[in-house]
Amino acid sequence: MERLKGAPRRTALANASKRAAEAEQTAKTKESVLKKKTEEAEELQRRVELTRQCNRLMKGLTATLQKLDEAQKKLVVATDRADHLDAKVLALHAEADAFESKYQNSKKQLNLLITEMDSLAIN
Repeated sequence: MERLKGAPRRTALANASKRAAEAEQTAKTKESVLKKKTEEAEELQRRVELTRQCNRLMKGLTATLQKLDEAQKKLVVATDRADHLDAKVLALHAEADAFESKYQNSKKQLNLLITEMDSLAIN
């Protein structure tokens, strides 16, 4: 009878050992799957962060390009104004040269007139 009582117990222990071994094997399999999924999740998180950084950089770049475009337009306007002022300065120089030439001619004529008057007064 004791043999009969011990047999189911041994069978139960054997089944329990078998189930424990199967559970360990399943746990190892699940562990590797979990590790793989964790790595995938970390990679996805890294990609999400990189995408966010990219979006921030794109916004900053867009703003910088807009400012650059505005500055370029202002530079074009300033260059046009400078060219206009340069043309005015050149015109004023030409006018000043003309006045200087007229002044020198008038001075020569005055000196000739004074010389002629002096020579007439002497005679």
